[in-house]
Amino acid sequence: MSFINVEPLKVTPLVQEFKIKRNRLRIKAIRPWLYLHDDPAGTFTLTLKDGSNALDSHDFTVDDLRLGAGFADNQFHHGYFNLPIEAVLNHDQTYTMELSASGYTFGSSYLGWIKEFESLKNSFDDPIWTYHQNPFGYELWGY
Repeated sequence: MSFINVEPLKVTPLVQEFKIKRNRLRIKAIRPWLYLHDDPAGTFTLTLKDGSNALDSHDFTVDDLRLGAGFADNQFHHGYFNLPIEAVLNHDQTYTMELSASGYTFGSSYLGWIKEFESLKNSFDDPIWTYHQNPFGYELWGY
């Protein structure tokens, strides 16, 4: 059995910090691992920040995600969604991705960001792994 650990977008933005380990990276897209529950209305924004400075952002709707992913009427769907965000990132500097919304109300339909790690335990109540930060899933596309 497998589980998906989803953090729903409610009132405050969902935020993920990261660093890159190469000298420089020119990104052309960020692909967050998102979860659509029913058909949430509103405009969503993914913003890439360097401290308090916004480097780039992309606005999208659920219809944009559905068209880009090639699915139409699924009640629940999750996947990596391609959002065109461009920036040059430098080695060992902390960057932030922020997922926010306008004209959106959390309820029976919502957008969530899937986490890559969970604090899972086995039947002896021992941690399977000790990484408990629960980072949000994403991919950076670039060169």
